[in-house]
This record gives sequence, C-alpha cells and structure tokens, in this order.
Amino acid sequence: MPIITSIVSWFNIKRLSQIELMRKYPFNTQQDTFSKLIDSARDTEWGIKYDYKSIKKVKDFQSRVPIQDYDDIKPYVDRLRKGEKNLLWHSDIKWFAKSSGTTNDKSKFIPVSKEALEACHFQAGKDGIALYVDRYPDTNVFSGKTLALGGANSINNFSQKSYYGDLSAVLIQNLPFWAEFIRTPSLQTALMDKWDEKIEKMTEEERQYLLDQWKQRKEEARKVEREQKEDRIYHYLVDVGHIILGKLPWRTHRASD
Repeated sequence: MPIITSIVSWFNIKRLSQIELMRKYPFNTQQDTFSKLIDSARDTEWGIKYDYKSIKKVKDFQSRVPIQDYDDIKPYVDRLRKGEKNLLWHSDIKWFAKSSGTTNDKSKFIPVSKEALEACHFQAGKDGIALYVDRYPDTNVFSGKTLALGGANSINNFSQKSYYGDLSAVLIQNLPFWAEFIRTPSLQTALMDKWDEKIEKMTEEERQYLLDQWKQRKEEARKVEREQKEDRIYHYLVDVGHIILGKLPWRTHRASD
C-alpha cells in the first residue's frame, strides 16, 4: 500500500536523523543511555544499596556493583513476583519472561518492565522498519500481513498481580493495538501452548484469510467492471444525445426563447 509506506516514511524522518546521530557518536549514545538507566533506578532498593546517586561514570558502576548471576538477584525476583515494588526498577513489574531452563535445569524469570518493552523490543522493531523503508521506498511490505509466532507456552497468571511466559509471548501480548491490523495469526492462536494444535489453527485462519481476500478482490473487480460498463453506457447516451441535437437544432433555439 503506497499510502501507508508514504505515511511511515514521513513519520520516520525524525527517527532516521536520530539513528544517524547514534552512528556518528556511539560512545555518547551509550553514555547517555547508561546515565538514564542509573538515574531511573537510583531510588530503588537496589539503587540505594549500591548508591546509584553518586554513580557518574561506567568505572564507578564497575567498581561499586559486583558481578552477579541470577541466583544473586533471585530473592529480588521472587519478591517482585509476589507484588513488591521499587526493588530493581522504579516502575511496576507485571510481566516475567520465563527462560527454557538451560542452567541447572531450572527456569529463570526475567523481569520485563514497560520501559524495556517500549525502548528496547518495540523500538528495535520500529527502527528496523524505518531503515528498511528508507532503503526500499517502493516496498510492498505493508500490502499484506506479518507472521508473528509466540512461544509454545501460553501467558499464565502467576498471581493476581503478575504474569509469566516465553519472551515472544510476552511481546505479542503487549503489542500496540495497531499491530493487530497487520499481523497474523490471531492473538488467541499465537499464544496457544500446544504447538501441533497451534499450527492446525493457523492453517485454518490463513485459509479463511486467503478466501476472504479472494472474495474481496473478486468483488472489487466486479465493481470496477460494473462502473466501466455504466461509464460506457453514459458516454453512449451522451453521444446519442449530441447526434439528436445536431439533427434537430431548431429545438435548441425554441427552448432558449
């Protein structure tokens, strides 16, 4: 759809300029991101413990915050899953990405904040589209739908205050509303936990989607054909009228008297 591509290109002007600045000044970009993260977490329990308020440089962080693994922060994660706030991050944590359990044969629950979703995962997707459209302005990428598959696990309610699931499922569950118009399969199907049933359901949905598209295009073709036929009839009648008026000029003069 050329119009959608044009709209996306217009909105991308500012972002492309920002991306270009990141390319030219990568160190400044990283330092700015580092400072924002430290400032955002300075009043959390973790930030107070390591005195984030006094951290100005990466070397300050390296000397003050020891290298730790998941087991070191697991007590904080467990508390977050129970509904406590302001522990590792300043905003509410309602989502947890569940790992596949490759270490110690145990799954890990990674806190996912709304800021991480917006500034990292979703922004990366939008930046990817911006760069692609900028390089290929005549793209037809918006003429169809995007296949978005979630993990084999569904989003499960851990408590009344938090949810967990595969990261892909967490992302799909939190996609902006407009993404529903350009992706497939449906949210319910994408988050099904049984893969075989998911594939079968996807096949049914795509078959129906293609059938609806075929019917729509067929109806559009009929409409165009009908309009063309009506247009031909109209011009035919106009031509006939001109012929008749040309043969009977006295009627025109009498009507104007």
